Amino acid sequence: MYPKLSIDLDCIRSNTSTLLGLVGKREVFGVIKGVAGSMEVAGAMVEGGVDGLADSRLENLIRLKDFFAAPLMLLRQPMVNEIATAIKFADYILLTEIEIARQISLEATKAGKVQRIILMLEAGDLREGITEPELDEIAEEVQRLTSIELYGLAINAGCSFAVAPTKKQLVSLVESKKRLVNRFSQDVPILSGGNSSCIDILLNGKMPQEINQLRIGEAILLGHEPINYRPLDGFKQGAFSLEAEVIEVKKKNNDQGGQAVIALGRQDIAMAPIKTDSGSIFNRSSDHLTIKPAVDAKLQVGGRIKIEPSYFAVLAAMISPYVDKEYIGL
Repeated sequence: MYPKLSIDLDCIRSNTSTLLGLVGKREVFGVIKGVAGSMEVAGAMVEGGVDGLADSRLENLIRLKDFFAAPLMLLRQPMVNEIATAIKFADYILLTEIEIARQISLEATKAGKVQRIILMLEAGDLREGITEPELDEIAEEVQRLTSIELYGLAINAGCSFAVAPTKKQLVSLVESKKRLVNRFSQDVPILSGGNSSCIDILLNGKMPQEINQLRIGEAILLGHEPINYRPLDGFKQGAFSLEAEVIEVKKKNNDQGGQAVIALGRQDIAMAPIKTDSGSIFNRSSDHLTIKPAVDAKLQVGGRIKIEPSYFAVLAAMISPYVDKEYIGL
């Protein structure tokens, strides 16, 4: 049997509902890129109360559009050959490059649509983002373009270097909006204040009231904040469970404790962090995982062990054809 990833949709519904109870009047877009755009997980988030769904892959938004009335957000700026399709399926597009804005304007005009865009600002993550000195110039040109609406500003932090965002960064986002509103005498309705890494700022009551949207994935899916992996009070942590078969148990190289080989490798979960109560992991290859069994672990060939996957292990398992998926609570 292949390794199996079990997904408890009731946990996801519960975490979504818990989050919605904490955010006040802010919108929450449920981010499903960590589960490869799973329709089942998206449905659980919608049932839990999210205001919209967000993914970085256009292919996933295309599938979602047929099943959900919720607004859809494209998290990653579209590639040039994706622009026409993005306009058709995405209600909001995150943007950082003015040339892409020009292309969106052209394609939206052809489609007879006004496309709403949200400018992503650099906030220290050194991933995508408009720097502060270029914001006014880009915003000014966007305002001149036809069939395109500057609908919001956003920041992203905590994804590339696991550095927690700060209240100062969020205040800076608020100030950027005020400057643009004063300059153009036109409102910018959305201030999208970040992802799950902003949860602590929210819970500590330090999030500026002007931040009216959050894009949340990991906190809903795994019930923890993504910087230190601290479980969040009131959230459930058991939504995802991975199990795989033991295919060898032997003592080697005078190893008194022995070792066990599991039918799980990089083709299944890449090199993403995982944990198991059955032993300590000491080697991983393309299709084998080797562990030193725990003292009380009674491992035998043909048996299966349970593994706790990290966010990136969940993502890898979801896209692997060699991992079966089982949804609980459909």
